[in-house]
Amino acid sequence: MNELIGSFYIQKTRSGNLIGEFTNNRNTRVFTESADLIVAVEDLTDFSGNYVSTWQEENVAIISNLRITVIESLNNRKLQLIWTDTTERKNILFQGEGFLAGELLIGHYTVVRNNSSQA
Repeated sequence: MNELIGSFYIQKTRSGNLIGEFTNNRNTRVFTESADLIVAVEDLTDFSGNYVSTWQEENVAIISNLRITVIESLNNRKLQLIWTDTTERKNILFQGEGFLAGELLIGHYTVVRNNSSQA
């Protein structure tokens, strides 16, 4: 099977949580994802922080940790997203990059094969 490559957009709610949609090359639908803010990171973007993220795959609810950080770039508006499992090992499930377009965080993600912990 081809490597999983997906795209997403995320909006921040007034309460600091995230809502958005995603799709990838392994399905024909667009799905929702939401994330509850756990720890905000003071940074140039208010998307930076640690979240608990939920979505569904094949009618099964998935829960993961999501960390969003600024990637060093000329304008500091590029962001890295890392989704990890909820075990103590924090195995990386997905890794992505995004940028801000108005109030939206838009980006792409892929599955991480190595599953080495990083968080």
